[in-house]
Amino acid sequence: QTCALPIFSMSQPSVRVRSSDVLAQSRAVRWIPAAAFVLGATLVGGCGERPASAATLQCRNLPILFHSYLQNHYSMRSETEELRSRTANEFIKALDPSKTLLLQDDVEKLRPKLERVFLTMKEGNCKALDEAQQVIQGRAQDDERSVKALVNKDFKLDENVEIMFDPDRRGYSKTDAERKDLLRKLVHLQYSNYLLADVKPEEARKQLIHRYELMTKRLKERQQRGEMPVLFAESFATARSEEHTSEL
Repeated sequence: QTCALPIFSMSQPSVRVRSSDVLAQSRAVRWIPAAAFVLGATLVGGCGERPASAATLQCRNLPILFHSYLQNHYSMRSETEELRSRTANEFIKALDPSKTLLLQDDVEKLRPKLERVFLTMKEGNCKALDEAQQVIQGRAQDDERSVKALVNKDFKLDENVEIMFDPDRRGYSKTDAERKDLLRKLVHLQYSNYLLADVKPEEARKQLIHRYELMTKRLKERQQRGEMPVLFAESFATARSEEHTSEL
């Protein structure tokens, strides 16, 4: 299943890739769905979409869920500052795994707010999760508008575009201009992939625009389904798992 959300395959080497190399050597950028899991054996759907039952987890349920998880863990039975920090980082990573939507400044502002969710969720307040999602959703809408403006009938492939595959090495953009330039590079690489698959230029442009329309649509639907507590629970479980690994 092909996802509209761009997520770089971490199995690829951390090198810069040129659009012309993609066409010449038949090495397309792979876009893969993020694997995730929910505490309590909730099923996860493809491309980040979950069945309606997954969205039944409410903010007010998180304290009980987290407490139960920790009580059943042999080495740690309480929350720690490190665990809260790791959870916030995992949540940010889940929102923007390819590091193409958030700016570095966004991350620095969101992290302390997300860490405080461990306190506010006891009162059923998870507004910080929705606020983070709204930032992501707003950026996706901006990208959709930018792509529609860029990919017109006069759009031509820039074969000299280079991009770093590994999001961790590339990091978050520091300015909006830098993020827009990254988007432009992504668009050219995605366009080259369509051409590589023998898609006609006109159809490739349509599919490229549709990719970003779907991204916006799915992000809106994710918030409408109330999935942020589920995503935060997943982030907590991942953070605890990594913390346990570091203890071994």
